[in-house]
Amino acid sequence: MHRLLALLLLAPLAFAQGPGDGAEDPSLPLRDVATLSRLLAERDAAGDVEGAKALRVELAARFARTPDGIEARRALDEQLRVAREERAKEYRAEADRLLAVRTRLKQWVEQEQARQAAVAAPPPELPPQPAGGPTPPVDTPPATPPGEAEPEVCILDFEGVPEARLGEDSDTVLDRIGKPSCVNERQEDGVAEWVYASRGLLVVVEVTSLRVIGVQALGDRTLVPESARADFHAYVGKTAKGIGLGAEKSAVLGAYGRARMSGKRFEEGSGLAYVKDDVEMTFSGRGSAVSRITIERKR
Repeated sequence: MHRLLALLLLAPLAFAQGPGDGAEDPSLPLRDVATLSRLLAERDAAGDVEGAKALRVELAARFARTPDGIEARRALDEQLRVAREERAKEYRAEADRLLAVRTRLKQWVEQEQARQAAVAAPPPELPPQPAGGPTPPVDTPPATPPGEAEPEVCILDFEGVPEARLGEDSDTVLDRIGKPSCVNERQEDGVAEWVYASRGLLVVVEVTSLRVIGVQALGDRTLVPESARADFHAYVGKTAKGIGLGAEKSAVLGAYGRARMSGKRFEEGSGLAYVKDDVEMTFSGRGSAVSRITIERKR
């Protein structure tokens, strides 16, 4: 069996050689496969490397013309054809998926640009009022949403938040909480940041897989783009150990123990980081109070 495989590998070389380049000499009698195999064994036993090499080429050519050789070559060609077709299908499917991702992100960016342009446009001028006439009231958005306060939502340690869990499909998040206030595409990192200003939430989506790889619970309006700050409300919720936005650094250390980063770095924004498997949960802020809780999967 090993010798037949070696002959199949040498067959293309034998076919490629013509009568004048050593493949076969028309003046010599045609030797069958059995004779060539016997002669090859004798050359190998005698250590005749060059003679054995020439016999292998001739034997491969003879075997390729036998019914078994022809059938083996056809089977090999069929395997190569199927492999090429499967690879082509995979390439086409990947290209279609990437095109759909780019199209979707482009639509979101265009919608965000249109929204920002509408926000930046000057308000329409009111028609002049007659002297002494009443001035029509101007509606202004309330500083806080009307109605009762939102119920407390638990931040899921190392898993995300109820609105967006790590590993979830982006369509699931859109169905659950709707479109984001704005989208920030970080092409160098291959991610898109979905900002939900009214929820104080930032969702990080990987553009290749369209899955959630990170979330941020925000407590400071300066952490969102300026165009979305008018609608900002801090995220409402605490971790399983009772730490929420506004908690002191000492409370974080008391609840979770020693962190990977501490001291002055907390004030600079690096925060206190805790790692579980491939997920990192970080408490950061300006000063000693927590203004951002980040949960992200490392890539």
